[in-house]
Amino acid sequence: MTSSLIRVFISHAGRDWRIAERLAEDLRAAGNHITVDLDNLSAGDDVVQFMNDGIVEADFILILHSQHTVDAIIQTAEMNAAIWNQINQSGAVCMAVRLDNTPLPPLLGTKKFVEIKEENEESYAGALEEIVERINGAEHPTQTVSRAFAVDGGNPFRRTRAEYFEDDRDLLARTFAPPDQSRLSKLEDVAPCILEGPRGTGKSMLLMSLRARNYLLRHSGHQGPQIFGCYLKLTRGALTNVLDLLMRGDNVEAMLRETSSQELFVCILESMLSEVRYCIENGMLTCTENDRQALCRDLAVLFEVAPASPELGDVLRSLGAVRRAIASFLRKRFIYDEAIDVPTVAFDADLLGETVAAVKKHIRDLADHGFVVLLDEYENLYDFQQEIVNGLAKTAAPRFSIKIARKRSVGYRSSTPSGQEWQETHDYSKIDLVYNLADSQQRTAYRNLLNRFVENLVREELNEQVTLDDLLPAFDTREVPDERWLEAVATLSKVSREVFEEWPEKDRQEKIRYYRTAAVYRCLQGRQKKRFAGCAELAFVSSGVIRYFQEMLAVGYYLGSDGKKGGDGRLVISPEMQNQAVHLVSSHNLTSLSRNVEGKGEALRFFLLDLGGCLRHKLLNHSSEPEAARISLKDPERLDDDGMSQLREVLDAGVREGVFEIRDGLPGYLPRHSDEAQAVEYVICRMFAPVLGISPRARWRTETTCSELLQLIERGGRLQAVRTIKSRWVREVNDKQKRLTGV
Repeated sequence: MTSSLIRVFISHAGRDWRIAERLAEDLRAAGNHITVDLDNLSAGDDVVQFMNDGIVEADFILILHSQHTVDAIIQTAEMNAAIWNQINQSGAVCMAVRLDNTPLPPLLGTKKFVEIKEENEESYAGALEEIVERINGAEHPTQTVSRAFAVDGGNPFRRTRAEYFEDDRDLLARTFAPPDQSRLSKLEDVAPCILEGPRGTGKSMLLMSLRARNYLLRHSGHQGPQIFGCYLKLTRGALTNVLDLLMRGDNVEAMLRETSSQELFVCILESMLSEVRYCIENGMLTCTENDRQALCRDLAVLFEVAPASPELGDVLRSLGAVRRAIASFLRKRFIYDEAIDVPTVAFDADLLGETVAAVKKHIRDLADHGFVVLLDEYENLYDFQQEIVNGLAKTAAPRFSIKIARKRSVGYRSSTPSGQEWQETHDYSKIDLVYNLADSQQRTAYRNLLNRFVENLVREELNEQVTLDDLLPAFDTREVPDERWLEAVATLSKVSREVFEEWPEKDRQEKIRYYRTAAVYRCLQGRQKKRFAGCAELAFVSSGVIRYFQEMLAVGYYLGSDGKKGGDGRLVISPEMQNQAVHLVSSHNLTSLSRNVEGKGEALRFFLLDLGGCLRHKLLNHSSEPEAARISLKDPERLDDDGMSQLREVLDAGVREGVFEIRDGLPGYLPRHSDEAQAVEYVICRMFAPVLGISPRARWRTETTCSELLQLIERGGRLQAVRTIKSRWVREVNDKQKRLTGV
């Protein structure tokens, strides 16, 4: 079973480029990282560097052998180097692919090979299946992850999404309550609040923990002010299929805004009254028959509907009919061009406030509760719909409160229908759901959340008591012998091992603290992947994103689900299983970008792979700043240029999906002149570090420009761009170091 994204280097003669490109595309589709040796490489050192990088960094090397190989000087050199690397350095596994009947060299002839007969599709399909099975094993990382989350698998850590808790609301309420008091107070305060974070940070879970059916369970019997929350997943509604048609008329915009506003308020009212009905029917709220009938009569008057009987279900059906009438109006008017009048409705914030007052009047349990409207997936809305939500949030208090969950983005509107700006701090507070693990308070809060998550799930699912430290032991053996990594630290410190040993202890420890991790990666180069185990390491690699931690636990449990226990009989996920899980989850999240990120997923995946390859080269070769996964964009103002649209869209998608964390330049790095742009940093999420083969510690910056990064996205020049960037990122700083030291 594979434990990470597989790097495959394809070596071929120039005249066999067509079959090489076809194999590359098919192997990429299987989730592998492919480097293809092209026949248009530059001469000299670039060729040598390309060959060395491809061979050293690869896990598998496919050697396409044909009659053209005999005269292919570059391929012959690659083939000899690859075979030597496998035999003498336990390097990448070489696999021969015969394209014709040309005899294989003796060293290749002893290896297992496959054959592809030209112009024979059946031969190609069979060979591809055999290659994929050899490279990827019987199961792809995503398949393993999917099996780990199977509902019937008995895995206590399989729940990674809010909807997976629908069958156990009490577990959701206790496990995903706000993790610390500062966040709890903001969420329960009457002021509007935005929960912001990429996929997997628990936005929906936190909102659902405030939903009345979950919140009332957690606060049953509590004294003092409480809240009553209703949850709504935002969509574009009935406008989804007709927006282009709507925009063709001169007087359409006002109608568009009004119709969308009406639909939003109807949906919120449906959500609120459905929640009231659910809580009454399930005994969470006490409501007498007389009070229920009185409430329904008041609601019927407010909504100007005539339900058949004084039941909440009838009121809800009437609201549903209004919502369908709005959708029907849009469809008939703008798709079928029927002459139809605008439906006469009057749903607005005032009506929503009056509805809250009616509910509190007739349901005494809610008389002192604050009402909260929980709006999820704000990013789904059109710009003008976001303005409507902004306006509602700005004017809602004190009648009710609005809490919004959204992905990170720089493109959200701050305007409102009234023309007033909706401003952070003045109008709302914002909670960043990615825990900053460099901050001691946030690190403690994150650790508390993980502890509660583990303890609750194991107790509920397995009826066992276990702590995070018990569950996730660290390795008790050295990853690399002290002698080897200390030698690498001395090299990074630019002295011999003997001189390094003579330094004062304080100076030695400082260099060890600086360079130990990079030294370990250099010692592991070409031998094995960096290993990860222990609750501290898994929490760190998760980047403060709860879903990544959940996935690692679930996969680790699945891989070691043979019932093994620790010495005291408690549940344990062994370090070996943790390590496999980290690499599998890292690979799964990288390969799944293609399908999870609409429009830009494939481009984002390859951009990240190429960027990771350049940073890995820097990690293994830079003379002083090896751990440098902080990409410092020196000219961010150029992202607004027309020619930078591809790069801008990929970077925005990366920030939105949590692939990159964006950091504005700090005051200490202000530009010399006021008209100069301040650098912006894009930090690669640590969860991708294992699959990219880079350190999760982004200790130093890597300076670059928009033009340089754009080369990694533009089609046709990626390979040359990667080689150029690798060379510059290492050579320029190493040359600078030589000038400063005189070495």
